[in-house]
Amino acid sequence: MIIDELSNLGKYIHLVPELKEVIKFITENDLSLIPDGKVTLDQINGFVNFQTIPAKCDTFAKYESHRKMIDVQIPLTEDEHMLYVPITRIIEEGVYDDEKDIAFHLAEIGQSYRITIRKGMFVIFFPQDVHAPGITDVPLKKAVFKIPV
Repeated sequence: MIIDELSNLGKYIHLVPELKEVIKFITENDLSLIPDGKVTLDQINGFVNFQTIPAKCDTFAKYESHRKMIDVQIPLTEDEHMLYVPITRIIEEGVYDDEKDIAFHLAEIGQSYRITIRKGMFVIFFPQDVHAPGITDVPLKKAVFKIPV
Protein backbone atom coordinates (compact mmCIF):
# COMPACT_ATOMS: atom_id res chain seq x y z
CA MET A 1 0.00 0.00 0.00
CA ILE A 2 1.15 3.51 -0.80
CA ILE A 3 -0.46 6.70 0.52
CA ASP A 4 0.75 10.11 -0.61
CA GLU A 5 -0.17 13.52 -1.98
CA LEU A 6 -1.54 13.43 -5.54
CA SER A 7 1.25 15.80 -6.61
CA ASN A 8 3.74 13.01 -5.78
CA LEU A 9 2.09 10.28 -7.89
CA GLY A 10 4.86 10.51 -10.51
CA LYS A 11 7.44 9.42 -7.93
CA TYR A 12 6.00 5.90 -8.06
CA ILE A 13 6.25 5.33 -11.82
CA HIS A 14 9.35 3.18 -11.25
CA LEU A 15 7.14 0.79 -9.23
CA VAL A 16 4.06 0.95 -11.46
CA PRO A 17 4.98 2.26 -14.95
CA GLU A 18 1.29 2.50 -15.94
CA LEU A 19 0.95 5.42 -13.54
CA LYS A 20 2.30 7.54 -16.39
CA GLU A 21 -1.06 7.09 -18.19
CA VAL A 22 -3.00 7.69 -14.98
CA ILE A 23 -1.17 10.99 -14.49
CA LYS A 24 -1.82 11.94 -18.12
CA PHE A 25 -5.55 11.25 -17.67
CA ILE A 26 -5.66 13.28 -14.45
CA THR A 27 -3.87 16.27 -15.98
CA GLU A 28 -6.01 16.25 -19.15
CA ASN A 29 -9.38 15.97 -17.36
CA ASP A 30 -11.24 17.65 -14.53
CA LEU A 31 -12.07 14.50 -12.57
CA SER A 32 -14.76 16.24 -10.52
CA LEU A 33 -16.79 16.88 -13.69
CA ILE A 34 -16.79 13.30 -15.00
CA PRO A 35 -20.10 11.55 -14.24
CA ASP A 36 -20.27 8.27 -12.36
CA GLY A 37 -19.37 5.31 -14.55
CA LYS A 38 -16.49 3.50 -16.19
CA VAL A 39 -13.93 5.07 -18.54
CA THR A 40 -11.65 2.69 -20.44
CA LEU A 41 -7.91 3.36 -20.46
CA ASP A 42 -6.86 1.45 -23.59
CA GLN A 43 -3.17 2.42 -23.31
CA ILE A 44 -2.79 0.31 -20.17
CA ASN A 45 -5.64 -2.20 -20.63
CA GLY A 46 -7.21 -0.71 -17.54
CA PHE A 47 -10.03 1.64 -16.63
CA VAL A 48 -11.21 4.17 -14.11
CA ASN A 49 -14.48 3.98 -12.20
CA PHE A 50 -16.08 7.21 -11.09
CA GLN A 51 -18.50 6.63 -8.25
CA THR A 52 -20.48 8.44 -5.62
CA ILE A 53 -20.55 6.52 -2.36
CA PRO A 54 -23.22 7.11 0.30
CA ALA A 55 -22.19 7.83 3.88
CA LYS A 56 -21.04 4.66 5.66
CA CYS A 57 -19.50 3.84 9.04
CA ASP A 58 -16.71 1.35 9.78
CA THR A 59 -19.07 -1.48 10.72
CA PHE A 60 -20.70 -1.46 7.26
CA ALA A 61 -17.42 -1.34 5.32
CA LYS A 62 -16.56 -4.55 3.45
CA TYR A 63 -12.99 -5.84 3.29
CA GLU A 64 -12.01 -6.59 -0.29
CA SER A 65 -8.99 -7.53 -2.37
CA HIS A 66 -8.17 -7.97 -6.04
CA ARG A 67 -5.82 -10.37 -7.84
CA LYS A 68 -5.70 -8.97 -11.38
CA MET A 69 -5.77 -5.22 -10.74
CA ILE A 70 -3.96 -2.62 -8.70
CA ASP A 71 -6.27 0.08 -7.30
CA VAL A 72 -5.34 3.75 -7.35
CA GLN A 73 -8.08 5.39 -5.31
CA ILE A 74 -8.56 9.16 -5.25
CA PRO A 75 -11.25 10.90 -3.18
CA LEU A 76 -12.53 13.88 -5.16
CA THR A 77 -15.00 15.71 -2.93
CA GLU A 78 -14.31 14.74 0.68
CA ASP A 79 -11.78 12.98 2.85
CA GLU A 80 -12.24 9.20 2.89
CA HIS A 81 -11.50 6.77 5.68
CA MET A 82 -10.58 3.18 4.92
CA LEU A 83 -9.63 0.08 6.83
CA TYR A 84 -6.51 -1.77 5.75
CA VAL A 85 -5.16 -5.16 6.75
CA PRO A 86 -2.41 -7.27 5.16
CA ILE A 87 -3.91 -10.36 3.52
CA THR A 88 -1.89 -12.53 5.92
CA ARG A 89 -3.96 -11.17 8.86
CA ILE A 90 -7.49 -11.79 7.64
CA ILE A 91 -9.71 -14.19 9.57
CA GLU A 92 -11.29 -15.79 6.54
CA GLU A 93 -10.48 -15.42 2.87
CA GLY A 94 -13.58 -14.84 0.79
CA VAL A 95 -14.58 -16.58 -2.41
CA TYR A 96 -12.82 -14.95 -5.34
CA ASP A 97 -15.01 -13.77 -8.25
CA ASP A 98 -12.72 -14.03 -11.28
CA GLU A 99 -15.04 -12.07 -13.57
CA LYS A 100 -15.29 -9.09 -11.19
CA ASP A 101 -11.75 -9.56 -9.80
CA ILE A 102 -12.87 -9.25 -6.21
CA ALA A 103 -12.97 -11.28 -3.02
CA PHE A 104 -14.63 -10.11 0.19
CA HIS A 105 -12.96 -11.12 3.45
CA LEU A 106 -13.55 -11.24 7.18
CA ALA A 107 -11.08 -9.36 9.34
CA GLU A 108 -11.03 -8.31 12.96
CA ILE A 109 -11.20 -4.57 13.33
CA GLY A 110 -8.45 -4.86 15.96
CA GLN A 111 -6.19 -6.38 13.30
CA SER A 112 -6.77 -3.60 10.78
CA TYR A 113 -5.52 -0.06 10.47
CA ARG A 114 -7.83 2.90 9.94
CA ILE A 115 -6.36 5.29 7.39
CA THR A 116 -7.54 8.65 6.10
CA ILE A 117 -7.06 9.67 2.49
CA ARG A 118 -7.60 13.41 2.33
CA LYS A 119 -8.90 15.23 -0.71
CA GLY A 120 -5.76 15.85 -2.83
CA MET A 121 -4.21 12.51 -1.87
CA PHE A 122 -4.25 8.97 -3.29
CA VAL A 123 -3.81 5.41 -2.10
CA ILE A 124 -2.50 2.49 -4.13
CA PHE A 125 -3.63 -1.00 -3.11
CA PHE A 126 -1.76 -4.03 -4.43
CA PRO A 127 -3.17 -7.61 -4.42
CA GLN A 128 -1.85 -8.29 -0.91
CA ASP A 129 -3.61 -5.20 0.49
CA VAL A 130 -7.05 -6.01 1.86
CA HIS A 131 -9.03 -2.79 2.18
CA ALA A 132 -12.46 -1.58 3.23
CA PRO A 133 -13.03 1.73 1.43
CA GLY A 134 -15.80 4.30 1.45
CA ILE A 135 -16.05 5.20 5.12
CA THR A 136 -17.35 8.76 5.26
CA ASP A 137 -19.88 10.92 7.09
CA VAL A 138 -21.27 12.40 3.88
CA PRO A 139 -21.63 11.14 0.30
CA LEU A 140 -18.25 11.00 -1.44
CA LYS A 141 -17.31 11.16 -5.12
CA LYS A 142 -14.13 9.28 -5.96
CA ALA A 143 -12.10 7.90 -8.83
CA VAL A 144 -10.71 4.35 -8.74
CA PHE A 145 -8.12 3.62 -11.40
CA LYS A 146 -7.68 -0.09 -12.16
CA ILE A 147 -4.26 -1.09 -13.47
CA PRO A 148 -3.52 -4.69 -14.52
CA VAL A 149 -0.96 -6.47 -12.36
